[in-house]
Amino acid sequence: MSYISDHIPYFSNATKDAIEQRRFVDSHLIVFVHGLEGTSEDLSAYRNFLRISLPAAHLTFLMSEVNQTETWTDVKGMAQNLLEEIQKHVSKMPRPPTKISFLAHSLGGLIVRTLCGLDGMKVFIPRLHTLLTLNSPHVGLMYNQRAANWGIAILQWWKQSVSIEQLTMKDAANFRDSFLYKLSGNGAFGMFRNVLLVGTMQDLYVPGHSALIEVCKGALSDMTSQGGIYMELLSNINESILSSSKHTTLVKYIVNHNVPRSQQISGRAGMFFFL
Repeated sequence: MSYISDHIPYFSNATKDAIEQRRFVDSHLIVFVHGLEGTSEDLSAYRNFLRISLPAAHLTFLMSEVNQTETWTDVKGMAQNLLEEIQKHVSKMPRPPTKISFLAHSLGGLIVRTLCGLDGMKVFIPRLHTLLTLNSPHVGLMYNQRAANWGIAILQWWKQSVSIEQLTMKDAANFRDSFLYKLSGNGAFGMFRNVLLVGTMQDLYVPGHSALIEVCKGALSDMTSQGGIYMELLSNINESILSSSKHTTLVKYIVNHNVPRSQQISGRAGMFFFL
């Protein structure tokens, strides 16, 4: 039998010490929420980037999968599903996280905002830290390109989607009774220390002004009640940020992808351009 004279560990002592330490330090839970027809792996590249770039940040991750087959249904139901998933995940952690952040794509951003208004989230509100959304239709899918409107109408007809109906404010006879209008007043953005909005004007489905919560020419020139309601949506959201007890920092990122002018990106395919 032969022996190695010098003991060389497969993993360094520094790595071992870091692993041991992580059991006792405060953790920061990052919850990844996919968009329409998405999967739990859609945002894995962002998780991997955070792991590599912030090795000492004591981050833990939850890749939400509870709504993978539910994205055409009611957003409020999906938010409840996400809450139960988070509660279950946190209950299995050695210690509850001291910070909770969300990285959400498209519809996922609205699911997170709806989540923040649920009674079961109250215990987590003091821990909310950062909300980062990638092309989320925060003020709906109105005032989009004509081709996009046709595509959305076809999807609505084909899928009989409740979520698409909610995003186009067709779920109620009175706009102020719609899901999107009520969501604008739940104060979700003001519950976070940081809100980071990423949007692009090149997305075929989600209007850039909606992702960035901005005024658009279509709404300004719309003399119908929808134009006025759109401006109220913006006002309600901005007020929740300005009146935040956490003094929310809002940052907007406009992304221009290097693609030919004749091409456009959309949905999950467009998400990967943000990396």
